[in-house]
Amino acid sequence: RINKMITIKKEKKKINVKAILGIFLLILSGLILFAINAFYMSQQKVDNVVVFANDISCGSKISEKDITIKEVGVYGISTDFIKDKNKVIGKVAKADLMQGDIAFSSKIGKPSLTKEEIAHKGMCIVTIDVSIAESVGTHLKKGDKVGVVSVRENEELGKYVSLLLDNVQIFSVDNSQGNDATSKEAKEGQASETIPTQISLILSKENCVKVIDEKANGTIHLIYEGGK
Repeated sequence: RINKMITIKKEKKKINVKAILGIFLLILSGLILFAINAFYMSQQKVDNVVVFANDISCGSKISEKDITIKEVGVYGISTDFIKDKNKVIGKVAKADLMQGDIAFSSKIGKPSLTKEEIAHKGMCIVTIDVSIAESVGTHLKKGDKVGVVSVRENEELGKYVSLLLDNVQIFSVDNSQGNDATSKEAKEGQASETIPTQISLILSKENCVKVIDEKANGTIHLIYEGGK
């Protein structure tokens, strides 16, 4: 009788273990199905976002006719996509944008200051000549930030280099005709129209004097420090 009771207890214990294991497997399978369904649903996720209706060249101002609202799949793309047209209209392209591209906040920026706004802020514009062999002029565009480097030479020190200014904003990049060398029109014209010959910088009056002095007594180079 004692052996029989021990056998019954063992069988009950086995049944309990099997029941617990069965419940665990049911919960696990439920979690797996939930995860699979959530993953599938995320892949199907769509949203109404701003999409460019036209090609827009880098530095160009974006108008209402250049954009539209479209429902697109947003799984796996950057989360800085824009849903509100008003957050795009009036901004400028920080890169060449193609028709059908989604509008991302990282691809657009604030328009550069106008001459009137610059004057109102008590600042000025200084233009320097561009030497293609000695600067990054062909890679710059309106709104970029640059550092101004001075190269001078004297009898004691010989030739020496110093950083004159940094975080300076470019007002314009012009070709030999005085037109924007980075514009869509320049790119569609002759190759010479995209070659910058002058770059204008937005500076305080004090720094304007510094740059003019360096132009007269040394050589100026520009180093790229970033976009808008």
